[in-house]
Amino acid sequence: MTTRTNPAALAGLLLMLAGSATLMSIITAEAVYEGAYSTGANDISDLGRDGASALIFNTAMIVTGVLVSGAAYLLYRAGTQRLFVLLVLLMGVGSTGVGVFPADIDVLHGLFAAMTFIAGGVAAIVSSRLQQSPLRYVSMALGAVALISLALYAWGGDVWPSSEIGDGGIERWVAYPIVLWQVSFGASLTTAPPNRSRSAAA
Repeated sequence: MTTRTNPAALAGLLLMLAGSATLMSIITAEAVYEGAYSTGANDISDLGRDGASALIFNTAMIVTGVLVSGAAYLLYRAGTQRLFVLLVLLMGVGSTGVGVFPADIDVLHGLFAAMTFIAGGVAAIVSSRLQQSPLRYVSMALGAVALISLALYAWGGDVWPSSEIGDGGIERWVAYPIVLWQVSFGASLTTAPPNRSRSAAA
């Protein structure tokens, strides 16, 4: 059975594309940012405020959100556990919201960013139930790191390690583990035999 007739494998492909696009768009937006930009002092979402970096970052967030939401639909079609499907959908909607409502729109942007991070971290942990060792432990670790880092980020910059690497640094410890999980989990779906990916996700 090919990816064309295997919804779980197609979902995995979309997750891989979304994670890769997120990472590369952040790198590119940082490179073209007008003015001084520090990965320690600046939040990721500062890239979406103005100029060429805003066009790149906001567009990428909308596109990746659509990809992740599409993956959620395909996972639902594949018979995947509904809690996991909901978490992936919330992550996708959150990412789209981050792009539609840039950092200048504080309240809505913050709500969608929180939705993305929380749903993404929890989804990574829940996905461990759908995987075999050793990848299941990788997913658990990435989700745990993201959620712990999110708590530290919410706490403020006076707590270690935020005090050392700044708000931007600790926020990347939230976002990048989720991105890495999207790519690794997505890859596991595309390479798993069709019957295994369906039964494991049930």
